[in-house]
Amino acid sequence: MRHNLFMRILNAIEEHNLYFVQKLNACQLRGLSSLQKITSLTRMLAYGMSTDATDEYLHLGESTTIDYFNHFCQSIIKKFGDVYLRSPTIDDVSKLLVIGEARGFPEMGRASPANYSINGHAYNVGYYLTDNIYPPWAILVQIISSPQGAKKLHFLMMQ
Repeated sequence: MRHNLFMRILNAIEEHNLYFVQKLNACQLRGLSSLQKITSLTRMLAYGMSTDATDEYLHLGESTTIDYFNHFCQSIIKKFGDVYLRSPTIDDVSKLLVIGEARGFPEMGRASPANYSINGHAYNVGYYLTDNIYPPWAILVQIISSPQGAKKLHFLMMQ
């Protein structure tokens, strides 16, 4: 994420929700800054980190992280929801198609015809399987340049 975008988000959230402003704790010590809080939350979102992973580098408990995360999400929706979390309009789609064509992807928004039949039902649209239903199979296997033994020689021949 670009620095100016991150700072725009951070400033908007600080302005909207005082929960992210740095405060003094009961011992009169400074708590986490808004930069630390929001950085940890964006890392969680970007890298799929668990809530207790923030404890390792920020010493931030899991329940506190969950609380920050809830406040963060609510603030993002309130500040940016009307602009960025809405369904695209016809103008939005048209602009995206023009950009796609300019970048060398003509007719990006149109699906190619797919006519097929399954169990006696005719279909004319594409069907895509998603959500990690396929096991992760290794595609590339390093070759054995000088096989030693029958097992490695057999592997090389099969490869």
